Amino acid sequence: MSKITEELLKKIEEAEKIDPNQKIPVIVTFDPDLDISTLEKMGLHIEKKFPEINAVSGTVTASAAKRLSELKGVKIIEYDSRVYAL
Repeated sequence: MSKITEELLKKIEEAEKIDPNQKIPVIVTFDPDLDISTLEKMGLHIEKKFPEINAVSGTVTASAAKRLSELKGVKIIEYDSRVYAL
């Protein structure tokens, strides 16, 4: 089972075709014992931290998203899309 959601996989594929250095907004959920600095070292530029749910939002390149998905302790990586209330 992939740690990268289907929606994010599509965004990664698009970015790889157009611009591999394009920054993609993501939300990363991880185990409590994983140090956030490890995520940063793997290429995640953190914008917001959500310690109560062990998650962060930020941006990554397509290759960094793939590296993060291989990291033990990362539960899921999702595309961070805008949500609008009706």
